[in-house]
Amino acid sequence: MKSRHSDKPQVEWQVGDVRDMRAIASGSVDVAFDKGTLDTMIYGSPWSPPDEVLENSGRL
Repeated sequence: MKSRHSDKPQVEWQVGDVRDMRAIASGSVDVAFDKGTLDTMIYGSPWSPPDEVLENSGRL
Protein backbone atom coordinates (compact mmCIF):
# COMPACT_ATOMS: atom_id res chain seq x y z
CA MET A 1 0.00 0.00 0.00
CA LYS A 2 2.83 2.36 0.82
CA SER A 3 4.38 2.02 -2.64
CA ARG A 4 0.98 2.02 -4.34
CA HIS A 5 0.13 5.35 -2.71
CA SER A 6 3.57 6.95 -2.69
CA ASP A 7 1.97 10.21 -3.84
CA LYS A 8 0.49 10.50 -0.30
CA PRO A 9 3.58 10.87 1.96
CA GLN A 10 1.43 12.24 4.80
CA VAL A 11 -0.27 8.84 5.19
CA GLU A 12 1.41 6.36 7.54
CA TRP A 13 0.78 2.70 6.71
CA GLN A 14 1.10 0.15 9.51
CA VAL A 15 0.68 -3.59 9.79
CA GLY A 16 -0.54 -4.96 13.10
CA ASP A 17 -2.80 -7.33 14.96
CA VAL A 18 -6.20 -5.85 15.77
CA ARG A 19 -6.35 -8.05 18.88
CA ASP A 20 -3.24 -6.45 20.39
CA MET A 21 -2.61 -2.78 19.65
CA ARG A 22 -0.81 -1.77 22.85
CA ALA A 23 2.08 -0.32 20.82
CA ILE A 24 -0.23 2.32 19.32
CA ALA A 25 -0.83 5.34 21.57
CA SER A 26 -4.40 6.09 22.60
CA GLY A 27 -5.95 8.83 20.47
CA SER A 28 -3.14 8.72 17.89
CA VAL A 29 -5.15 7.28 14.98
CA ASP A 30 -7.38 9.44 12.78
CA VAL A 31 -8.87 6.56 10.80
CA ALA A 32 -8.30 2.82 10.53
CA PHE A 33 -10.14 0.44 8.25
CA ASP A 34 -9.55 -3.06 6.99
CA LYS A 35 -12.44 -4.96 5.46
CA GLY A 36 -10.68 -8.32 5.76
CA THR A 37 -10.20 -7.84 9.50
CA LEU A 38 -13.84 -6.88 9.94
CA ASP A 39 -15.00 -9.96 8.03
CA THR A 40 -12.72 -12.20 10.07
CA MET A 41 -13.32 -10.74 13.52
CA ILE A 42 -17.08 -10.29 13.28
CA TYR A 43 -17.88 -13.96 13.06
CA GLY A 44 -21.36 -15.01 14.06
CA SER A 45 -23.48 -11.93 14.66
CA PRO A 46 -22.17 -8.67 13.14
CA TRP A 47 -23.67 -6.88 16.14
CA SER A 48 -21.48 -8.60 18.76
CA PRO A 49 -17.76 -8.64 17.84
CA PRO A 50 -15.26 -10.02 20.40
CA ASP A 51 -14.63 -7.81 23.44
CA GLU A 52 -10.91 -7.25 22.68
CA VAL A 53 -11.81 -5.89 19.23
CA LEU A 54 -14.29 -3.41 20.72
CA GLU A 55 -11.87 -2.36 23.47
CA ASN A 56 -8.93 -1.78 21.12
CA SER A 57 -10.99 -0.04 18.45
CA GLY A 58 -12.63 2.30 20.95
CA ARG A 59 -9.34 3.14 22.67
CA LEU A 60 -7.64 4.35 19.50
